[in-house]
Amino acid sequence: MLPARAISASAALPRLPDFHARHPETELHLHTTTELADFGRDGVDLAIRYGRGAWPGTASEKLLDAELIPVCSPQFNHGRLPAMAAEILAQDDLAAGRLVRLPGAALAAGAAYYIVQPSQTPLSPDGQAFGAWLRRQARFSAE
Repeated sequence: MLPARAISASAALPRLPDFHARHPETELHLHTTTELADFGRDGVDLAIRYGRGAWPGTASEKLLDAELIPVCSPQFNHGRLPAMAAEILAQDDLAAGRLVRLPGAALAAGAAYYIVQPSQTPLSPDGQAFGAWLRRQARFSAE
């Protein structure tokens, strides 16, 4: 399983200075957890969830597909079995040379990352701004 908190830590958090530069008036409170956010109880505007996009009482929009790619450490590039890593989560390690992308097709993980919000509650202006920023970041990551 590729938890949504992993995408928050590895993909979204390093890019938050960009969001703050674009929206200095917006105060973010981020909470990463393996638990599903209870929008009413937790006071959450929106969430990133990993799954198939169908959660009761919510509206969801696919943010990123999850694909698995074969990778390994540069030291073990020959003669070792590869690991399978979520491509979106491995991008920084690949770019920095900490991982090597091995030949082979990407495999669909069978689920995706979604932006999720309550279906019966309008999203706050800050939530709208953050959701739009997440979509832009996802498009950037997918390119």
